[in-house]
Amino acid sequence: MKPIWLLLLCFGCGCSSASLKAVRDRRPGPFIAVMAAYPPEIEANESVLTEGGTRIATWRIDGILFQQVRFEGHDLLLFPSGVSMVNAAMNTQKALDHFRISHVFFAGIAGGINPERHIGDVVIPEHWHHHSEAAYLNPRPDGTGYVLPDYFKPKRENFGFIFPDTVEVIREGHGQTGVPGNI
Repeated sequence: MKPIWLLLLCFGCGCSSASLKAVRDRRPGPFIAVMAAYPPEIEANESVLTEGGTRIATWRIDGILFQQVRFEGHDLLLFPSGVSMVNAAMNTQKALDHFRISHVFFAGIAGGINPERHIGDVVIPEHWHHHSEAAYLNPRPDGTGYVLPDYFKPKRENFGFIFPDTVEVIREGHGQTGVPGNI
């Protein structure tokens, strides 16, 4: 049994962040990453960006197709984010691990159904909210609002019983406390 564990340990050591950096640094770039979630968005991006640009190279990493496209003098890296924030985070991290990325764009509807928005609109949110960064509160028995825990001080408007909280991001050089913000 010991030799198998030793063998597995040796294979695990071969996947260090240093080896990923070496692979990333050998690839061209830096790239502007262009992501989309599902086939109609991906196909629309590919259609526009490869019609006006040139497909240079492709890589398949863990089943994800990454395409280098030169468009109007810029090196783009097209790839699917996958549907859901979990998949998007995972595939964005995969791109960051394997390629030199200068900017990241999501080109798609991102779940948007606002009839005031149209294809080609650029939307930059004033605030980001995520359902996991929220307090789910019970209504008061008398119906006059919600029971707020002492530690929770809402900073954003609630959506019924869901009270969004701010999201903190740890940025290099800012310590472990993070930088609260509207990322």
